[in-house]
Amino acid sequence: MATNRKQFESFLLVVVLAVSGFIPSLCCLRSQKDALLQFKSLLFPKYDSSDLASWNSSSSDCCQWKRVTCGANTTSKQVIGLSLNFVGASYFPSDALSPLFLLRSLVHLDISFNNIQGNIPGAGFANLTELVKLDMSGNKFNGSFPVELFSLSKLEYLDLIDNMIKGRLDSSLGSLRSLKEFHLDHNSVYGEIPAEIGNLTNLQILSLQGNQFYGRIPASLFCLTKLESLDLGINYFKMEIPNGISNLSNLASLYLNDNHFYGAIQASLQKLENLETLHLGGNEFTGEIPTWLFNFTSLAKLNLEGNNLILTNERVAPKSMLDSLSLRSCNLSGEVPTWLSNQTSLYALDMSDNNLVGSLPSVLFHSENLGILILSQNNLSGSLPNNIGNASRLSVLMLSHNNFSSLLPESISNLPRLSLLDLTNNSISGNFPIFHPESRLAYLALGQNKFTGVLPQNLGNLKKLYYLDLHDNNFTGQIPAAISRLSVLSVLLLRNNSLQGPISMLPDSGYLKKLDLSYNFLSGRIPPDLVRTFGIFSNYDPFMSLAPEYTYGILDSKHQYQFGESLGHLSALELSNNQLSGEIPESLGDATSLHLLNLSSNRLTGGIPKTLENLRALETLDLSHNSLTGEIPSNFGELHYLTALDLSNNNLTGAIPVGQFGFFSHESFANNSGLCGIQIEVSCPDPSQNIKTKERKDWDSWFSLKMTIPGYAVGLLCTISGFYVSGFFRIPPRKRGRISIRQLV
Repeated sequence: MATNRKQFESFLLVVVLAVSGFIPSLCCLRSQKDALLQFKSLLFPKYDSSDLASWNSSSSDCCQWKRVTCGANTTSKQVIGLSLNFVGASYFPSDALSPLFLLRSLVHLDISFNNIQGNIPGAGFANLTELVKLDMSGNKFNGSFPVELFSLSKLEYLDLIDNMIKGRLDSSLGSLRSLKEFHLDHNSVYGEIPAEIGNLTNLQILSLQGNQFYGRIPASLFCLTKLESLDLGINYFKMEIPNGISNLSNLASLYLNDNHFYGAIQASLQKLENLETLHLGGNEFTGEIPTWLFNFTSLAKLNLEGNNLILTNERVAPKSMLDSLSLRSCNLSGEVPTWLSNQTSLYALDMSDNNLVGSLPSVLFHSENLGILILSQNNLSGSLPNNIGNASRLSVLMLSHNNFSSLLPESISNLPRLSLLDLTNNSISGNFPIFHPESRLAYLALGQNKFTGVLPQNLGNLKKLYYLDLHDNNFTGQIPAAISRLSVLSVLLLRNNSLQGPISMLPDSGYLKKLDLSYNFLSGRIPPDLVRTFGIFSNYDPFMSLAPEYTYGILDSKHQYQFGESLGHLSALELSNNQLSGEIPESLGDATSLHLLNLSSNRLTGGIPKTLENLRALETLDLSHNSLTGEIPSNFGELHYLTALDLSNNNLTGAIPVGQFGFFSHESFANNSGLCGIQIEVSCPDPSQNIKTKERKDWDSWFSLKMTIPGYAVGLLCTISGFYVSGFFRIPPRKRGRISIRQLV
């Protein structure tokens, strides 16, 4: 009982002390709260719709605010972390950071991706002596490095990726001895890497990609034995691979790409037994590709593209774990090595843009892991192997710009994961392939081949198709109704075939961006609802949602592939060289994002719709070789982006507009006998002279009318007077008796 009584008394004492205010508050410091509120007021002087809306003076504890982290303390809570990435302020000057420099307890500070503009406030950062992690990536910091930034002795993580920092990397960088990660990618820093970088003995990741470093890599860098990732890509280093690189025994990723490294690929790299990624592309390496590169037990990604190398046909043992291999643009010759099939882990292989000859080895498709095969722009020939369908993981097959012939193997259309098939510019024949109803095909390019027959109705089963290129073949018949079921189609290229009939069955996707039906035998009118119904100028780009699948491994963001005719950001409508008739629909004026409009070489009549003046993004306009009449709309001269124009060979009349149209030559308006203007050196009637002539005619008419009546009166009086003077009306004296006719004569 005594013990319980004692505990109860202690409890009462605590309550009393709490009520009396003797127990310290565990809320954040008032000074830190005020600093955060001041920071918010600088960013959002009016309305704040971001997460910072929860920051307000009525809330007593700023530790409960979003994006704020506090640490426990015996007397109070102090702010130790701020996650201020993507705050969303419309304008974010670097001066707005000033209140944050009062939070000397900060350990983690993330201000990335805020479009912060101005110099890095070095004096302010010097106050944050407790900082361990600082992320300033994705902003617009400019100027040079403030030396104060390198005084933060506890800093372990520093990220400055994607800014506008200039100048040299100061030797004081060596003071950051606690630093484990340093990211400086995509800035404008130049000069040599300071030798003091060797002082950063705890460094694990060093990324200097996309700057202007040059000279030699300092030997001190190879003393950083804890390095796991080294990225010096996209700079101006000009040297052989230093032998000292072999000291970096923990290195897992090495990027030396897009520099001027030369000579042979150094054997010292063999000692990097933990290497998983090696990117040497875009340099000046020569000689044979070492076979030991394929014997690494850990190497998964190897990129040697853009060098001048020799690929030996020597058999290589299947010892590696190689996952992706890029030998693109290496000036390789000879046949595709069959020993590549021994690399059983190989998922992505790119040997495009070389001088390879011979057939496509069927053994490549024995692998169950092959997912990406790119052999475009070579001199390969013969038939495509019938066993392509055995590579069940194949999702990307690009064999364009070769000399393949014969029929397309049926097994290709049954590949369950095939998403991209590009066979452009070969000599492949036969009918359009019949794809599996559950096909995942998103990109199909069969242009510039020898395909024949009609387009089948099952084309509509390709529900994920967003790019369809069948140009320069000999497809016949009408555009099938099945195309209207391609719900995400963005690009449709059917030019230079033998298609007939009206333009009626088109994709009802709402995403169509490029439509090219030129050089066919299409007839009838241009559908008025072409723009409204099919949303041809939508900004949605389905390619972006599929891009990760095609950027796997070697297909990375540094070397993005352009598949066939690039989607780009231009909208195009090409219907030229057909047999279309009738008037140009006024609804085309609603296509305000259109960059190219080509309706030339048809049988179009009527005038040029005035609504086309709304196409302010237009760069190319071709309405030539039709039977258009009337005047060119006067506001066409305000199409300021127009760089290519052809209105020739029509029956247009009137004055050619000035403005942008003043830059085009006679050829743009040739064979329109009724046109006039400085562009064709035919003078137009002076409008002011026309007005004067009209006014003179009006005056003459008025004067004639006004003077007619008095003129008749005056003339009559003058005539009568004359008659009196001449005696015509003189009456002779009357005589008595009968008056004879002679007397009256």
